[in-house]
Amino acid sequence: MSEKFSADKLAEELETIVTEANASEQFRFSKLNRSIMDAIIARLRAADVISKNYDELLFEVARKFPGETRHETARRYIREAESRTNGAAKAIADYEKGEPT
Repeated sequence: MSEKFSADKLAEELETIVTEANASEQFRFSKLNRSIMDAIIARLRAADVISKNYDELLFEVARKFPGETRHETARRYIREAESRTNGAAKAIADYEKGEPT
């Protein structure tokens, strides 16, 4: 089973490489290379947060519909809730304008 790739693990490994490198190897890690590595790590950290939030959302689905993934069932629940909310909001707006429902 493959180990989950994480920004923190990558940052730790890169820091170890830079720290343990000799003087000539450290020269290769210029400011540009370091800023590129920092940008990659920042994006990976953001992806970790997105992944965590997505997993959290999916596991709110107690029972998925037959033949659907948790993702598809979660989308179904969200769409159904949004359509009920949007329909109610439209009915209130129409009522307030004096339009028949």
